[in-house]
Amino acid sequence: MRELYGYILELIRSGKRGALATIVHQAGSSPRGLGAQM
Repeated sequence: MRELYGYILELIRSGKRGALATIVHQAGSSPRGLGAQM
């Protein structure tokens, strides 16, 4: 899952927080679900 982590870091660097929020929303409302995928 390193690709996903790098992609998120790249989004943050680019300042596309809206896209990051979309990814988190698609991964699931619960942060626990996102952590399990990582």
